[in-house]
Amino acid sequence: MQTLLSLIALFYLTTGCQSSGSTGTSNAENDSLAKYVLSKYDVQPRPDSLPAVKPPKPYANIEYEKKETISAAGGTKSVLFNSIGSKLYAMNLEGMSVYEFDQPSRKLTRKSPH
Repeated sequence: MQTLLSLIALFYLTTGCQSSGSTGTSNAENDSLAKYVLSKYDVQPRPDSLPAVKPPKPYANIEYEKKETISAAGGTKSVLFNSIGSKLYAMNLEGMSVYEFDQPSRKLTRKSPH
């Protein structure tokens, strides 16, 4: 591994020196050195450009989802529906209470403790 790093460092040093004009090595010599290092250590060169990214699909089948806010006590931790979905129960941890709402009318029907 240390030999590979040394050869790569040598490659970058020669290419850097070549671009500043202080060495007599040509681009062909640098390319052959790079190919030799890559083939000797079975290293695959990285592509110069990033892979093409597919454009996002246009929005389709978007549906409006109606949301409502029902006022219950502060500290409500969880909300449950009964088995048939006609009542909603909001459990309040701070007040140690449970609020019961009628699902169709969204009205408070009961609060415990009374």
